[in-house]
Amino acid sequence: MALDDLQKAYLWRVIGDFSVARIRLKERRDEAEDTITSAKVPLAASDGRRKVDMVAVLSDYRQTNRAINALTSLESNHEPDGEEGQALTAIILKESRPSLLIQNGTFKAPSINEWAMLKEHQATLEAIFPAVGRIELSAENPLNYFGTGFLVAPDLILTNRHVAQFFIRGDGDLTLRSDLRPQIDYAQEYQVDRSQIAAIKQAKLVDNYWDLAVLQVEWGEQGPPCLPLCLAGSPPPDLKNGLVATVGYPALDRRRSDSISLQMQIFEGVFDKKRIAPGYTLGRADFQSFGHKVKALQHDCSTLGGNSGSCIYSLDSKAVIGLHFAGLYLIANYAVPTWELVNNPTLKAFGLQFV
Repeated sequence: MALDDLQKAYLWRVIGDFSVARIRLKERRDEAEDTITSAKVPLAASDGRRKVDMVAVLSDYRQTNRAINALTSLESNHEPDGEEGQALTAIILKESRPSLLIQNGTFKAPSINEWAMLKEHQATLEAIFPAVGRIELSAENPLNYFGTGFLVAPDLILTNRHVAQFFIRGDGDLTLRSDLRPQIDYAQEYQVDRSQIAAIKQAKLVDNYWDLAVLQVEWGEQGPPCLPLCLAGSPPPDLKNGLVATVGYPALDRRRSDSISLQMQIFEGVFDKKRIAPGYTLGRADFQSFGHKVKALQHDCSTLGGNSGSCIYSLDSKAVIGLHFAGLYLIANYAVPTWELVNNPTLKAFGLQFV
């Protein structure tokens, strides 16, 4: 996997302090080496206790060595070879921009790296999880999953225009296709046998500028899972380097055959389930969307295609500051800035709350 200049710049930014990254990589390698040389851990245990797979340890040792070589190359302004570049990218992204599984409404924050501080925000983040759901079709339909949406009014969800277009008749027609039964499931957590489904009944708005759609949902007797999320009505205090997190349902992107192995490592082979991914805002940048240029909010959380429609939640503002709609591989992700919507009369009439 050769890296172009923009991708190298992305890695430089995510790595941050190269000396710290080198120390962490060497500690990781030494830990694997100790396990290998001590040979104290068998491949399996008859008593059922979890044991380390030595094949996996050897693989991790080799990958970490490649990552150290790639780091040395980047520091010297040289191009790392393909395997070394991929090894460094996989390790750095998994640790520096993790995507954490949400199970039973909670998540396990990292204990040692920069994201250990997520524990301080755990209650705040867990309060927004119930408002985020997976947009899909009824279970009998093989084309089951389209993206993410989140609650912005008691019976309204916000998602992307390109997600809604899977099941509406056309740009000028907000009617749902009669052959499909779209729904949103606010659970869909890994290894959790639970669902909380609302039927999508109508498209209330498909925006002609932003990649944005508002869908009306119908709850059963249980009602909505939580209060709607509030949207930021003004830019966050730190438009660059602001602490944010996305909540959504990343899906394996098979369009990039050169990155499937990387995706499998970062997401540990688990896709289409609810996750939280922390990161930082990168300011605003022009992006082509539906034939015209928009000034999108950039962020660097780890996302995949199924994150379309995810909320970008600011831990500084304590509000949603963006609607994720696109990403460029190892460069940046793009979102609709919510404060650009504050004067939209249609959204105001719908009762969306801006703070």
